[in-house]
Amino acid sequence: MTASALAGELHLPLFTIMLEGLITKFMGETAAKLRLVFDAIRQTQGVYLFDEFDALGAHRSQSNDVGEIRRVLNSFCNCSKKTPRSALL
Repeated sequence: MTASALAGELHLPLFTIMLEGLITKFMGETAAKLRLVFDAIRQTQGVYLFDEFDALGAHRSQSNDVGEIRRVLNSFCNCSKKTPRSALL
């Protein structure tokens, strides 16, 4: 709801990225899909909401995390650093 209000106030489109649609069981495929999303973010100005991000980015120091999810989270962080300042994540 906050993202929608923010997008409305800024007169920008709101894009909701459903993480459940990005995460796959194949190693490396999720990160590749994530890079495609960030490529699109670089091309289209807007407000981007990553729905259910808390499932991915809970606590990085948890001892029971899955290695692939940690790599996906690191990929997300790296991609977000390269995102133009005109995009809101």
